[in-house]
Amino acid sequence: MLKKSFLLLISVLVYALNLAAQGTSEPMGTWLLDKIATQGNYQDVGQLVDFNQDGKLYIQEIPFGTWAYNQKDKHLDMQAQDLSGSYELSYLSATNMQLSLDDKDLYFTRIDRDKIQKDNLESGLIGLWEYANDLGDDMRRIIQFEAPDKISLIEKDENSESRHSGIWLYQAELNQLVIIGQMQGIRGVNTEVNITPNEVNFLNKTIPTTLKKVKQDATAIERLTFTSDDFYDETGDYKYYDDEQKLPWQDVYEMIDDLQNVKQLVYKESTLVEGTQSFETKTLTADVAASFDTESLSIDYIFDGYDRYSAPDDYKLPPNKWDSYASKLYPYKDVTYRVKGEEEITVPAGTFTCSVVEAVGSFDEKIKMWMVKDKPGIIAKIIKDKSGTFGHYVVYELTEIKQKK
Repeated sequence: MLKKSFLLLISVLVYALNLAAQGTSEPMGTWLLDKIATQGNYQDVGQLVDFNQDGKLYIQEIPFGTWAYNQKDKHLDMQAQDLSGSYELSYLSATNMQLSLDDKDLYFTRIDRDKIQKDNLESGLIGLWEYANDLGDDMRRIIQFEAPDKISLIEKDENSESRHSGIWLYQAELNQLVIIGQMQGIRGVNTEVNITPNEVNFLNKTIPTTLKKVKQDATAIERLTFTSDDFYDETGDYKYYDDEQKLPWQDVYEMIDDLQNVKQLVYKESTLVEGTQSFETKTLTADVAASFDTESLSIDYIFDGYDRYSAPDDYKLPPNKWDSYASKLYPYKDVTYRVKGEEEITVPAGTFTCSVVEAVGSFDEKIKMWMVKDKPGIIAKIIKDKSGTFGHYVVYELTEIKQKK
């Protein structure tokens, strides 16, 4: 009798273990649709699918249709555009599921969102990275991993910038990084993931892939909110004609005298990666030429992002020589501006008392500049802010005044 009871207990345990191995008897939950096989041809998919308890079906967290499971005949009915149909539940376990309809098979991997979000936080991936592989299109690709599972891809070149969003899932125990969304070069299941503080390496469909850490800058963000309308009254008349007298640089000979021993002005350019709180930085150097003998003054205009040492071969620096018709808002000429007052600011080159000027340039670009009062011709800081599809936010800060030897 005791032996029969023991055997019965073993049978119950085996049955329970089999049930545990099979997992839930329903497909409700979050799954990764890995691939679809049609007549033996496999297509990688990489989409997040949620079979919600209320019968709603979500793909990529977007409502996509409905689902219902008939446990008796083991069929799952979906009303979801291209996935609609009554599928046979060919396989279901705690980790995997296969649905079959005619000559089509759908393969799923179960996703534990809570665990993966914990793995994401501990992965070391959160932050900005740059795609290092050459895809042959001169496009720069910056990838932002956010907590708990959002990812963005910013693609940019000299003339355009686009942004794509998706979801990332780091599966620590499998050493896999799943990228869901339109992410060229990293989309899908990435394997053999190796993460270091400055570099990430993995295989994307057997292709060795590298991401490099983007050096980030803690520059404060001050978005400019004024518009061109703020410079005119209700009748359309310009309101700030008298502000020319408030500008600090009234005497060009004083500017030449102050700058004749200056060789270069060095600036840090910080460009905001749109959609993030992070900046890319580089150094730009403006050559200075001031002479009493020739009554001439020139400071390289580097506030378009290039200096004479880094400009492409087909780029020419804007002309920036003073003449008798030059605006006292040197180096700007054709801008609408107003003087907002004085402010003491600290930049890497030091602390300066400045006249603060707001201006509107071409294509509604907003400009805010700090003109050093006791150093005519030297700008301590500029913010250039433009919204829209081709917008930007750039900060220039004076880092050094190099004197002639």
